[in-house]
Amino acid sequence: MMKYPVAVLSMFGGFVWASGGDSVDNVPQEALGVYEAYTKASNAMINRAREEYKTRLNQFLKAKMKTDDWDTMIQIKKKINQLDQPGNIDVQEEKESRVAIPGVWGDYKNNLYWLDNDNTLVEHLPGKQVNKTPEVMDPAKSSADYIVFQNSDAKRAWIRIDEKTLGVFSRWGVTILNLQADKETGKQDILARLENEYKANCKKYCRPLSAKYINELEKIRIKLVNEGRMDDVFTLHEMINKEKTQFSSMAPVTGKWPANQFVGTWQGTGKKEIFTISPDGKVVCSSPGKSANISYSYVTSSPHGFCHTFKSSDGKVRYFCILDGKLFVFTNSNELDRQTYEKIR
Repeated sequence: MMKYPVAVLSMFGGFVWASGGDSVDNVPQEALGVYEAYTKASNAMINRAREEYKTRLNQFLKAKMKTDDWDTMIQIKKKINQLDQPGNIDVQEEKESRVAIPGVWGDYKNNLYWLDNDNTLVEHLPGKQVNKTPEVMDPAKSSADYIVFQNSDAKRAWIRIDEKTLGVFSRWGVTILNLQADKETGKQDILARLENEYKANCKKYCRPLSAKYINELEKIRIKLVNEGRMDDVFTLHEMINKEKTQFSSMAPVTGKWPANQFVGTWQGTGKKEIFTISPDGKVVCSSPGKSANISYSYVTSSPHGFCHTFKSSDGKVRYFCILDGKLFVFTNSNELDRQTYEKIR
């Protein structure tokens, strides 16, 4: 029944079949192989994330067995049992996370921060009680790799540098936060955090597959339009839109450098320093009166390409991101070292 079994399965990795998605009866013959291969591959990626999640739960259970916290142990065991139950994987439910950036994050002063289930900022300072702040994520100004907080006198924003590092912008400067892998504080629900990390991994593993799947369906839709098969064209249109809608928070990674929005010439606010970012990804910093320019080499990008890490010719690591149309350049030294640049051409 599959029209292109070898090519399609190799494209998605050739995984074992698992059912899900649209009804097979409604999928046009030309798209059936793509549909089945995508379902196999995405379910295999979900299983990978599930096994990792199960391992973390078992590790947490072993740690709790040394305590008398039976309530938590029972909750952990229930979650493990649920993962062991046979049946199809509810892919979409597991790809959705309640928290924009999950996890407990700590700074060099051992202050801890995390987002509650309603994306409210919670803090725990050494020797003090857990404090739920009035600062809440502003959904209109936030995106996949950064959070801008409303109700914030600090004018706070979280910038995801990579999976384990955040840069925090505030009116006082920049602070670097690192993911605290198994830190349990106050009312922080470590089980909820592990579950959110699991869902985030489902997103990360499936995102490239979803992009390939949509691309292949687009090719087939064009072919069917040319053949005048409008009923099948409308079916494919619905499948594509459904996939784009369900994976709207899983937009394809834009982190491959160079990113178009960074290209141009940026001048420092109140300074003469200039960054020139070319379309081929070369970054050069020049300053009037200095004969030698500083060049930057690309290292890596945040999951959605909002923040890019560079190492300069003078040996320092710097992070580049764009917020409110301005280029922010900051370091990983926990110093109040943040420079803002405006695009001049």
